[in-house]
Amino acid sequence: MPEAEGLIDWEQLLEVTDNWSADFVDIYRDFLEEADRLLSRAEAVFPAGEWGEIGAIIHQLKGAAGSFGYRVLAARCADCEAAAKAGAGFPGEEFAILRDLLRQSGEAIAARGYRC
Repeated sequence: MPEAEGLIDWEQLLEVTDNWSADFVDIYRDFLEEADRLLSRAEAVFPAGEWGEIGAIIHQLKGAAGSFGYRVLAARCADCEAAAKAGAGFPGEEFAILRDLLRQSGEAIAARGYRC
């Protein structure tokens, strides 16, 4: 896994959050909840091999992650999305990796003193 400091595009995060303004905290919480929901949805259809649907869900997660500066998570999602859309798929363990990147990215943000 990448070092915590490399997980986040800090310039992107602070730009989208207006330097972590109080108004932003709810939006950031919504992102975290939506990311978890998207991963759960993709995991639910994974056993059926619905790669088109999985690719579309991962695409949404990739976009949200990129918007919030979660650079490594967004890149990993891009790889999963490409594999899913090509019909090649990816191993189910990938969901644990994506969840771990989501968690590690949040921890990197909290370590810098940004709380929600």
